[in-house]
Amino acid sequence: MSAGISHSKATFESSTLNGCPLEEMFYTKGGNVKSASLDLICEWIIEAWDSLPQALIEKSFQSCGITNDVTGEEDNLITCFKPGHSCEAGLEILKKKKDDLDEVLLLEQSDPDEDFHNIEEMDLETDDEEVDLD
Repeated sequence: MSAGISHSKATFESSTLNGCPLEEMFYTKGGNVKSASLDLICEWIIEAWDSLPQALIEKSFQSCGITNDVTGEEDNLITCFKPGHSCEAGLEILKKKKDDLDEVLLLEQSDPDEDFHNIEEMDLETDDEEVDLD
C-alpha cells in the first residue's frame, strides 16, 4: 500500500502548494489561506484515486489479503506473512486453521447413516466395570 501512497502523494504535491491547488487558494481579509470546501476536498480525493494505476490498487488489496482467493492459494501474497515481516509465522497458522475448517466441513457433509453404522461397530466395553443404569 505504501507504493500507492507515495505515487498519490507525489501526484498530489506536484499540483499543489501545501496541499492546495495554486489556482484555488483563497485568502481571508487578514491574509491567511482559507480552508478548502468539502466539495473541493472530495474533488482532490477523486483525482488522487483516479491517478492510481488499476494494477497498483489490485496488488495493494492482495497484499492486505482483502481480495485473495478463498482457497488459500494467494495467502503468500499477504505482506505481513512474508519472510522477515511482523507475522511471518502467520501463514502456517492460517494454513492450519483452513485445514481444520476443511475437516469440519467434510464431516458436516458426510452421510449421517454412515456415522450411525460406525457408532454401532465401535467397541463400547467399560473395562470390566459394571455400570448400574438404575
